[in-house]
Amino acid sequence: MTGFSRLFDSVWSVSRVSRVSPHVSQDAAGGGAWRARARLPLARSYAAAAADEARGQLYVMGGWAGGRSLRAVHRYSPADDRWAEAPPLLTGRSQCAGVVWEDALWVFGGCDAWNCLASTERLPLDGRSAAWTEGPALPTARRSVGAAVWRGLAVAAGGSAGSASLRATALLAPGAAAWRAGPELRRARAAPALAELGDVLYAAGGFSGKEFLACVECLYEPDGEWTTLCAPPAPRAPPPAAATAAAAETEDARVSRCRSRVRPQRSAEYSRSRLFAAGAQRRGVAGRLVGPSVADPGGTHDRRSQRYARVVGPAGTRLASCCTSTSKFFSRRAPRSHLDDNGDFEGVDRHFLH
Repeated sequence: MTGFSRLFDSVWSVSRVSRVSPHVSQDAAGGGAWRARARLPLARSYAAAAADEARGQLYVMGGWAGGRSLRAVHRYSPADDRWAEAPPLLTGRSQCAGVVWEDALWVFGGCDAWNCLASTERLPLDGRSAAWTEGPALPTARRSVGAAVWRGLAVAAGGSAGSASLRATALLAPGAAAWRAGPELRRARAAPALAELGDVLYAAGGFSGKEFLACVECLYEPDGEWTTLCAPPAPRAPPPAAATAAAAETEDARVSRCRSRVRPQRSAEYSRSRLFAAGAQRRGVAGRLVGPSVADPGGTHDRRSQRYARVVGPAGTRLASCCTSTSKFFSRRAPRSHLDDNGDFEGVDRHFLH
């Protein structure tokens, strides 16, 4: 899991492979690129990240490593490209959220080794205290919660209670002793990305409990309702010319095309019943659907391996039949076969596809 935070004019990514990379936002449109920075002192995943823009520092709190949730907090200075240890959390937690609000560093929720947490912690950044203290607990215990600072309020939205993703939004006012309920998200979301843009709060992506989400919601007022953004229709590539022509071909045209490729029966003497009676003696026959017709090729007849095929059109109409020896196709009419003592054909006339 990767944590992102904005500091000055850069976006910082704290990844699970122990590397921090900034991206200069003003250069994004002109070919900006990620650049490797000093490695974290401790490899971890599911950590929270928050930026103190007033002091130009980046914090990474908690996380998961070695089969346990961490209390470790590290502080990064871009000017020196160096990490330093900060006071550890009171409770080891992973999948928590972090913000800098009211001149203090905050962490919300998360989970210890087994349970989701409702507790919050705060660390003053003005130097008056060097230890974390308990903050107002969230209304519900949750991990993978989205957090942001919006209109002077701390916001916690979505998350997971362990067995289900949540829609709940909670708001904390400066100096308040408890969170108050905010408008519920339209979709339950665990691990949503929560951010303010243009005085509007956005919740993007996440996991609903059944599927990963691509939809985005926005909130215009703290007492309003979340609104789902309408996605523009996905561009559709025009179908290939060959596919368009095939789709435009009617069934009648396909039947006519099939008829034009075979020779009609030239002897009424070989009725459908007699022709199929010969086919009944064949073994190892396979059938295939060819357009609107059924081709019934091959098989063994009278101890001789033959390449025999009959083509049956729509509504059982026989279009043609063909029969060849094993070695090659014949393009001429073969001698007529006679009936055996049982009234069955020992062979069939050889009519062929062009």
